[in-house]
Amino acid sequence: MGWSDGVDLLDSVLTILPIIGIPFGDKQNIKLNILNGQQFVSLNNLNKQLILKQAIDRDTGLTNINVLIECVPLIKYFNQSSEYSENIFSLNINVFISIIDVNDNPPKFTKNGKFDINLHEELPIGTKINLDFKAVDNDQPGPNSHIRYKIIETISSSTKNKNYSNLFSIPDPFLPELFISDRIDFENMPSRFSIKIEAEDQGIPKLNSSAVIEVNLEDIDDLNPIFSSSIYKAKKSNFNSTLLIIEPKPIKAWDGDSFNETILYKLSGENSKYFIIDEFNGIIQTKTNSKLPPNAQLIVNFLAGFDNTSSIFSSKNKQLNWILNNSLENDKSIKITKTNDLPFLNGSDFSFYSK
Repeated sequence: MGWSDGVDLLDSVLTILPIIGIPFGDKQNIKLNILNGQQFVSLNNLNKQLILKQAIDRDTGLTNINVLIECVPLIKYFNQSSEYSENIFSLNINVFISIIDVNDNPPKFTKNGKFDINLHEELPIGTKINLDFKAVDNDQPGPNSHIRYKIIETISSSTKNKNYSNLFSIPDPFLPELFISDRIDFENMPSRFSIKIEAEDQGIPKLNSSAVIEVNLEDIDDLNPIFSSSIYKAKKSNFNSTLLIIEPKPIKAWDGDSFNETILYKLSGENSKYFIIDEFNGIIQTKTNSKLPPNAQLIVNFLAGFDNTSSIFSSKNKQLNWILNNSLENDKSIKITKTNDLPFLNGSDFSFYSK
């Protein structure tokens, strides 16, 4: 006979023994005894029922129970003093109980279903995340313990009601492997958010549990410094013949990333010898009062990141080219507007010309 595991009710009737005879009462003609398996079952002699005494669970390693029952026929005769019963012969009956696994264990994640990962922004799509979030199901091998994984859409007030679960994917639902599926941009999302993973077995009914993965996003140096204005005007100072006055505000840039690195300014190009720039505040002056060559060009570079130990610009430098396309003479003002005339590195070009 087969019996499902996970039974937790005592006195559950497993079966009625198919035995001819009366094992109880005034008309008793057989006697039943349990010789083996009495730790699991008991016998109700009134109706020949085999009754479960304790819970059974295949997941503990118990796959079957072998119960041996002795059946002893009885005869009656009388003598002068009393009535006697005498055994003629006995018969042993084997009851083999096969325990069938039922889906009574949901998958369980390690670490109480709480995981933390640190991720750099701008990881390539398809990057595998180094995270072991495998769940374990204590049911027997088969559909009851075959686990399928999926990402659950997660929206909460902490993420401003935005769903970030679509940034990740589990390509093979039966493997606990997480991949990047969309662009992760530190500047346009919270630095910390969570996604939820569900593990579901394939039993009937299906059972599941979930885990929360807290994502700590780390900024990378992927943005150019930003200028305080997109349009500037420049003219010579009336009080200092070498100083340039920049309007609407002095030329200033800051790191577009969260590192807040020091911004350094530097001149380059054929005509840079005519000018001086303060590498820390970006103030530009002419070296002399002499006229510049016609159509002189001046390139002003700003760089983010500075190695103070070696006093050189670091490899993280970002460059934005500024072009001065006129000689600075008299009190003509210079207007700065965007242009794309020259190549540049991860930046924008601006053109100076006489007003």
